Amino acid sequence: IQPQWTDNCGIADTLAISSIALDTSCPNAYVISRSWTVIDSCGNSTSVGQVITVQDTVAPDLSACAAVDTTVQCTGLDPIMLAMEWDTANISAFEQCATDNCTQDFDGLVTSDFDEANFVAGCGLTGSITVTYTIDDGCGNTSSVTATFEIIDTIAPDLSQCPVLDTTVNCNFATNEMMAEEWDSTNIAALEVCATDGCDTSLVGLVTSDYDFGNLTDECGATGELTVTYTVSDECGNSTTFQATYTIIDTTAPEIVFVDSLIADLESGETLFVQCFGQDPDWSPPVLDETAVDAIDSCDMNVVVEFTEELLDEGDCAEDGYIQQWMCTWTATDECGNSASAFIIMELVDTIAPVLEGVPNDTTLSCDAIPAPPEVTATDECLCACGIDFTESELQPGCVDGQVLLRTWTVMDKCGNITVETQRITLVDDRGPDYVITHPELAGLPDGTTLTYECNSGGIPDYFFELSFEDAIIVDACSGITETGYSADVYTPQHCDFEGFIEKWTFQWTGTDECG
Repeated sequence: IQPQWTDNCGIADTLAISSIALDTSCPNAYVISRSWTVIDSCGNSTSVGQVITVQDTVAPDLSACAAVDTTVQCTGLDPIMLAMEWDTANISAFEQCATDNCTQDFDGLVTSDFDEANFVAGCGLTGSITVTYTIDDGCGNTSSVTATFEIIDTIAPDLSQCPVLDTTVNCNFATNEMMAEEWDSTNIAALEVCATDGCDTSLVGLVTSDYDFGNLTDECGATGELTVTYTVSDECGNSTTFQATYTIIDTTAPEIVFVDSLIADLESGETLFVQCFGQDPDWSPPVLDETAVDAIDSCDMNVVVEFTEELLDEGDCAEDGYIQQWMCTWTATDECGNSASAFIIMELVDTIAPVLEGVPNDTTLSCDAIPAPPEVTATDECLCACGIDFTESELQPGCVDGQVLLRTWTVMDKCGNITVETQRITLVDDRGPDYVITHPELAGLPDGTTLTYECNSGGIPDYFFELSFEDAIIVDACSGITETGYSADVYTPQHCDFEGFIEKWTFQWTGTDECG
């Protein structure tokens, strides 16, 4: 602005002088000094001056800044680090959005009272912090705004990485409940590991279940299904539910155990041999029934046992080895329809040999005193002893002394059982052969006979002096004759009165058998 002036004579010249004095404490505050001097043509001068003082008293304008309160979802990152990043971003934003009538650049003019100690922790990794920002125009004019940073958690745990926890097991009524409890505990532990949450570093202790074994459905035997709901909650109360089913099935047939004393040592399919004792022809097998076995089932206390008995064959005992053959079958069925069968073959057999009666004991006899074979009979426990065979050994030629005569009786029953008994007769030959005189005048006289004749009656008859070897027959009851002889010897005593005879003739036939 240029001042106006006048002069009564005229103006020779005008001089204007200006000066600016800055306030160094404020870039927008300064003083302008202006002066004008007017000199007329006669050298007369007049001066006027002006002082302009410029001041900045207006605070920065934040009306162009958007709201700076921020709420973010928890992601699992360090909340202090997130708050610090938010604070830094806010400072930068205020430096850009703040305006001022004087200041154009707010770089470095925005401050905050952020202090991580002021962060108020919440559940999990949530929390909040309130920060006051101060924007200074450099001349001491400030505007302040308060902003809050809040981390929240509204997302439930994620179970997408959890495997299916349904389980099917075979029934065992003794351990069903214990195994179900273990399954439930295992599921809880597995969910604590496999579940993920953006705001909780650990879900241990945050999984619950409504497990109750009493909720098992009632199926056949001790089987059934139990559905359990698991609730996985994070520390902020967000929860996800998961259902798993525990199924108990029974696919195992009962086990059949033989307990009757007759069959307790047998396995299924083996044979029970029953000895016949005089039961032919009306034999009936031992009494077996449902109680002869125990049916053991891991899932059912009420197993039904059925028993059948079937005559398979009337056997030919000698060929088949049995008189009759039976099959005994037990079938055990549990409530779930699982069944098992066991059987034995029962055979009526005869393994006892017949008994011979009347077989004499071993003996020692003279070879000429061998008796005729006695009458021997036989009996059998089961089937008849049909026929006795008798054999007698032949003596060896020659001397029989010391030889053994074997008499053997053999009997076999209809099942082929054989009894053989033998009598041993040891022969003795300790006497020589026997002679039989055949001369008509002397026939029948025994060995050693003495005949006396009177001399006044004709003396010894003439036929004595006609005797020879042919007038006797030699006989040996046991052995053959090896040597024979005949002799006639006379003895005349010197003293008749002493001897009692005038002469004595001895007629002798001799023989030696094979035993000497």
